Amino acid sequence: MKTRILFSALFISGLFIFSGCEEDLLDVSQDFDYEQEIEVYTTDTVMMVTEVVDMAQYSDLIEKYGDNIKDVSVSDVQYWLTQFEGNDTQEIIISSLKVANEDGSDEVLIAEIQDQNLSALQDNPTDLTVEQAGVDQMAELIKNSPHKFQLIFNTACNEGPLNFTVKFKFKVSFTANPIQ
Repeated sequence: MKTRILFSALFISGLFIFSGCEEDLLDVSQDFDYEQEIEVYTTDTVMMVTEVVDMAQYSDLIEKYGDNIKDVSVSDVQYWLTQFEGNDTQEIIISSLKVANEDGSDEVLIAEIQDQNLSALQDNPTDLTVEQAGVDQMAELIKNSPHKFQLIFNTACNEGPLNFTVKFKFKVSFTANPIQ
């Protein structure tokens, strides 16, 4: 009789413990790379380009899990030129990459690039030192509906015209729960 009571108590305790963890057992965690190309073409030496990004259209994972995304993080940001037409002496004096809400409000710096030779960046992925506040803001905008944001690229170079395409690659990690 005592064995039955002890077994029943253990079984009921196990049910309570398992039911608390059951939701987390269904979590889906995955990484993917998000790449954004930005074309820079002007007769001047400065330019600003703004791109509105809809991550639900870019990533099937974001579209699939939508409001069930629990956590997103952005890391390992790289950049390089996929196309460049200019002199070997052409350099970025300073460039910045920012993220903002879809409507352009709340701009936050992701990274700056200074004193960089453009021809050296051609097909040469280079790690960016990121501002944590910027990648955190981007992660929040990816996580929350409508999963849209703006990327803003400002550049000032030592000579014009500017004719290049810069690619940014972000490593994105997310966790979602389909029954959340």
